Amino acid sequence: MMRTKGVLPLLALTMLLIGVGPKIARAQTCPGSQLFYVVRDAKGAVIDAGLSDLKYEGDGSKQTYRHWGSEAINAERLRSKEVPADISKLNGKVALKNQAMCNFRDDVKLSVTLAGKTMNLVFHVPKLNETDSKDFVVDSLPFKAGNYEITLNMPPDTWVNFYPAKGWQKAAAKP
Repeated sequence: MMRTKGVLPLLALTMLLIGVGPKIARAQTCPGSQLFYVVRDAKGAVIDAGLSDLKYEGDGSKQTYRHWGSEAINAERLRSKEVPADISKLNGKVALKNQAMCNFRDDVKLSVTLAGKTMNLVFHVPKLNETDSKDFVVDSLPFKAGNYEITLNMPPDTWVNFYPAKGWQKAAAKP
C-alpha cells in the first residue's frame, strides 16, 4: 500500500508534463541569424576586424541583438555541419559580425572607416519566414571609399552561405 501512494504523485507529475510538454515546445523560438563581413585592406588582404584603427558603426537600430561587433569566424558554430569551402578557408579570421533574433527583418547597414576612408555598405537580406535562421558570410572588396550594396539571396534549404566580393555593386548614394 505504501508503494502505491509514492507512485501516485510521480504518475500525476508525468501526466502533467505529457499534457503541458507540447505547449512548451511550441513556444520555443529560433536560434537567430548571423551576418559576418570579412574586411579587406586596399590591396585585398584580409585584415583583423578587431584592430583599433578600424572604425565601424551600424544604422543605430534599436532592435534586440542588432549590433555590430568583431568575432572570429568559426565554421563549426554556424547553422550547418556542411559549410562552403570558402568559409572554411576563413576559419579563425576576425570579421565584423551582426546578429538578429530569428532573422534580419530589413536591410542591414554598416559604415567601415580605415585610414580615414569610409565604405558605406548595405546588405539586402532575403525575406524569410518568421522563425527561419540563416548565417551569411560576406567577403569584401579591396577597401575603397564609397557606397556599396549586395543582395544576399539564400536558397530555402540552405542554412549557411558565402557571398564573394564580386556580388558588391556601387550604390548611387549613401545608404
